[in-house]
Amino acid sequence: MHGREGPTLCEELLFRGFLLTVLVGVLRSRAVPRAEGWAVLIAAVAFGVGHLGNLGTVPSVFLLVQVLSATVFGLVSGRIRLRTSSIVGPVLCTSC
Repeated sequence: MHGREGPTLCEELLFRGFLLTVLVGVLRSRAVPRAEGWAVLIAAVAFGVGHLGNLGTVPSVFLLVQVLSATVFGLVSGRIRLRTSSIVGPVLCTSC
């Protein structure tokens, strides 16, 4: 155990569990082409932007890297979530 499991699980439930599921449903209901891909992209960007909460507490370059890497991770874990229909994969990826 790393002691990060609580925040990790909360982030995954929020972004890959709740937000991604809602976005896929909304975009599909509006017949948006490639709804799942757009949903993953939007949720990933939201996940990256969520890391701006560290603004002022870390150097700007580190913050930029953190936001970009969180966005890329959001893309990968969002795809895993949709392919497996489970939150377990993204949670395991985050906690490793």
